[in-house]
Amino acid sequence: MDGRRENAAWAAMRSLESLSSEIGAVTGHLALASTASGAGAAPAAPAPSPDARAAAPSPSRAAGGDAALDQRVRDMCETSERVMAQNIALLGEVEAMQREIASLRASKAALARRARLLMEAQERSHAAV
Repeated sequence: MDGRRENAAWAAMRSLESLSSEIGAVTGHLALASTASGAGAAPAAPAPSPDARAAAPSPSRAAGGDAALDQRVRDMCETSERVMAQNIALLGEVEAMQREIASLRASKAALARRARLLMEAQERSHAAV
């Protein structure tokens, strides 16, 4: 992998880790807000689609929470999805490069064998003279 792609991969991973910790902090804040409002813990449900998530009122808004916080959570989710897509694309590039490296190594080994055979043939021809 070239340096630029490697740096991009590391930056994406750091960004994802940062987003993950931010999402954890916001989730904790939302949990405290819902507990303080008496809403309690909601049962686990399947994750809604991005369209449904954008249209549905958030738990913090239903509990009288801050709309700015809701927007921040949505933004972080969208950013997290973009970073994940970038990471998947980078992984695809890494796999392609690994295949190319394996192919180049096989070609190098074949060339080394051929060079060895040519050297042996040359030595035999010199010995015969």
